[in-house]
Amino acid sequence: MRKKGVKKVASYSSIEFNGQIHVLYGGDRSHPHSASIYEKLDELIKQLRSIGYVPKTGSVLHDVEMEEKEASLGTHSEKLAIALGLINVSSESPIRVMKNLRVCDDCHTFSKFTSKITVRQIIMRDKSRFHHFKNGICSCKDFW
Repeated sequence: MRKKGVKKVASYSSIEFNGQIHVLYGGDRSHPHSASIYEKLDELIKQLRSIGYVPKTGSVLHDVEMEEKEASLGTHSEKLAIALGLINVSSESPIRVMKNLRVCDDCHTFSKFTSKITVRQIIMRDKSRFHHFKNGICSCKDFW
């Protein structure tokens, strides 16, 4: 791939609120609200684990320990965007996230659990389709 100049497209998610579009990359800490995003995400993951959420590490292809796989999954761009939405989007409005690639299995499960525990609608557009998460259920019926 290097010889031919082929480059991998970076995974990112975007969310719009207050008339601005915010773009987040996996593991990104350059966003002006990064500290509050990660604080919210940590708090949310603790709540989700208490009701049965377990990260789906099967989608992590790296040959690393389980703890590192979970850490890698924990900072996917769609999770960061959802955390930012929970902080900034009115509770009466759905959280709308655009993803440039296909959402991974773990982020899909995370979004279902998040919609249930926060009683919020999350609408995510990935490369293939719209996912409408509400009360712990996705409109795709887990087939995508």
